[in-house]
Amino acid sequence: MSYVGKVTAGGSTCPVASTIYGTCGTAANVAAKAVTCTDFDHLITGVTVYIKFTNSNTAANATLNVNSTGAKPFCRYGTTRVGTTEASSWKAGAVISATYDGTNWMLDDFNPVHQSMTADELDAGTETSARVISPKVLVDYVSPIASDASSAASTASSAHSIATSTQNAVSALSPRVDALENDAYDLATLSGYGTNYFYAKRSCATLMCTGTSKTGAWTATTLCTIPDGYRPPTDLPFLCQKDGAYSQSDTYVVVGANGTVTLQNAGGTQNTNVYRVTCTWAY
Repeated sequence: MSYVGKVTAGGSTCPVASTIYGTCGTAANVAAKAVTCTDFDHLITGVTVYIKFTNSNTAANATLNVNSTGAKPFCRYGTTRVGTTEASSWKAGAVISATYDGTNWMLDDFNPVHQSMTADELDAGTETSARVISPKVLVDYVSPIASDASSAASTASSAHSIATSTQNAVSALSPRVDALENDAYDLATLSGYGTNYFYAKRSCATLMCTGTSKTGAWTATTLCTIPDGYRPPTDLPFLCQKDGAYSQSDTYVVVGANGTVTLQNAGGTQNTNVYRVTCTWAY
């Protein structure tokens, strides 16, 4: 076994094993870490001690005191003190090495203990240090989120499909809507017997007929013809005003589903009378 010299309090040189091993039973939350080992009673710059820690570390600004040689700052990466961060902690039972640089005990580089992240920390989304996600957290938190995301994607896809179908339906109806908006038969006089004014707009048609009925035995008189596309779905009768009064028994106008408008009488002999009638229907 090789040895390194050690300087004792009395000034004499004693052999010390090059590999120094000690143990530390200090509680995790106590900053002053006390190490016990053999054949060590004075600090030498460059000496390295392997320490088995019974507990992990949760205390800030830790110090290391090896065999009562004095508490020295326990550091990592220069002057950064070993503290509560996971990069400066270790698991209970771990063996790590520390080297004395003449001022501080330097924690040798090692793989830090990354604490497991909780579902609450994941939900908060504010943790910036490296953490471990346990399988349980994956099952309890991440998996439901993934499932919700999948469900949301499916819902979004369905919504997109519905929106597309609706858009297509609107596009298909658009020409019909435009046609209804523009569907108009400007006021015009329809040729035929008497005077016949006709107008249509947005599925509503109006016909006003006026003239003098023929005399003699009754025969139906054709007044005019309604343009195609503006005719009623069935024959519609309208009472006439005759000589200033409505006749409820003889003269009336029928607007036919075929577009033919006739002046008719319930029976008897037709006399010469001025007739007027306004007819309105949906087409």
